[in-house]
Amino acid sequence: MRVNFTHSDVTKGILRKTTHPVVTVSVTFSEEERALIKRENFDTYVLLECVPHNARPDRDERIYYLTVRNLLRGSYEFMAENHVDAKDFEAAVVERLKLLKTLLEEGSTAAKSKTVEI
Repeated sequence: MRVNFTHSDVTKGILRKTTHPVVTVSVTFSEEERALIKRENFDTYVLLECVPHNARPDRDERIYYLTVRNLLRGSYEFMAENHVDAKDFEAAVVERLKLLKTLLEEGSTAAKSKTVEI
């Protein structure tokens, strides 16, 4: 799994122009990872709920979910309030992708029998 983060700035507004950072995430999955994602139905797995700076309160909040399907289809853009939020978003995505990698690796091997005393 190779993750690429691209940081850019976008200026919004007609009268009061404000600049906000945009983080674009793209992931290149290996063929083995793609096969495991398909086999274990991880394409709908929600990696992160990320509400962008310009979120509208009347929208369904599910559109702000970063799912594995988003990353399989291409890239995902997130507009942050400031550069600190952009870096926090990047760190959160990295942590969640590490968890996904662990889940995929554990799911690719059969469970072993064990006895637990409680």
